[in-house]
Amino acid sequence: MKKWGVLVVFAVLALSDFAGVDLSLATGLSAKNAVLYLMVAWLTLDAALQGRGGGFLGRRRDFLPLHFAFVLFILIAALSIVVTVTLTRPQGYTALYGVVTLKASAIDHYLMLFVFLAALRDRHDAMQVVKGMLVIVTIGCALSLVDLFKVVDLGIAKPREDGRLQGPLGTSNEYGTLMAFYLPVLLVLLYRTRGTERLLWTIAMLVNVLILILVASRGAIVGLVGGVLAVGLLARRHISARGVLQMAAAMAVFATIGLAFVVNEYGDLLYSRFIGDSTAITASDRSSGRTEIWAQGLATMADAPLSMIVGFGWKTFVLMNSIASHNEYLEFFFNLGLVGLSLAIIIYAYVVYQVASSLDRLPPDWKALQIAFLCGFVGVLVANIFGNLGACWLYIWALTGSMMRASAREQVALAAEVRTDLAVASRPVPRGSL
Repeated sequence: MKKWGVLVVFAVLALSDFAGVDLSLATGLSAKNAVLYLMVAWLTLDAALQGRGGGFLGRRRDFLPLHFAFVLFILIAALSIVVTVTLTRPQGYTALYGVVTLKASAIDHYLMLFVFLAALRDRHDAMQVVKGMLVIVTIGCALSLVDLFKVVDLGIAKPREDGRLQGPLGTSNEYGTLMAFYLPVLLVLLYRTRGTERLLWTIAMLVNVLILILVASRGAIVGLVGGVLAVGLLARRHISARGVLQMAAAMAVFATIGLAFVVNEYGDLLYSRFIGDSTAITASDRSSGRTEIWAQGLATMADAPLSMIVGFGWKTFVLMNSIASHNEYLEFFFNLGLVGLSLAIIIYAYVVYQVASSLDRLPPDWKALQIAFLCGFVGVLVANIFGNLGACWLYIWALTGSMMRASAREQVALAAEVRTDLAVASRPVPRGSL
């Protein structure tokens, strides 16, 4: 029952973001937040009532370091808000601004991860939820394409002045990073399924690739390539050359089909983004001005050395520099200093470590999915060197919670899952998992 509850949370989130439906209830509160908080309340009450009888609190806690690091990060950010409002008081910074941005950019992220970790019991639940999320995201992206190509005027897609796709979910780079995150998992599902289900993932791949092309995000492409290369090295014992070549060929086919769809109308845009800008003379031009933004932020910190330890305060970068940082790690460093940046890195590193360390004990199908997830997650971490993510983090933490539940040592023995694992074990296991 709980697994359908988290899918409802995800569906309401997607309805609000992809369809651009205004679900606001009050300042800092929307229907999608309310559904998330109701799910948290349900899980907490259920855990309290069941206790050691099988509730979440009665389980072995595989992810305590992750919970501890996330909660500590939130507490430090909250403390920085108090200090910023009462002592430093940068222009435009208010208690309301600090609280609302903390809720949206940290607390909600943790709660999204929490509900997917707590609601799912095992790999059987996780597989159903992962597939459901991918279908929901595909529908949302398909609506964006329908609107962009004016098949039906939905008022969703809002191209930038240069023609790149953006919309209610965020900027072009945010869309691109989210597509790069989901794409490897979609590709493995396509590779591992047959019949009607394979057709479904084929359509999802085409939609995903088209969005990735139309946002023309170099950061997302670099992130995806970097994630694949890094995880290929990290999980090389579990990867077969044959599987890699097959998936690379499939990806090349999808990319070719996607380019064929858009090259006539968007050929100049793609040439400008991936060829013209890459041959620019100065580093600032090649990075679309990012190096100047980063230099300005670091110079501000150099003028106040203590900020390198504790930062200037939660979400102060945009107020003190009049522009987004275009680098997630610089944002953490500027706002919360080395303390906040270190905790953020610990959170990300723990996810990678937890999933990577589970590969030896997973059945082949799940091993392949987890490697694909790592490619997408590490890809996000690489892409964040060149941009900031907003609403997309909720989608990332939702899938992350599902995949981490599947990687946990603790699994509730459902009959359906036992039959599946026995069937997998009875087949010859090929070398590698991909």
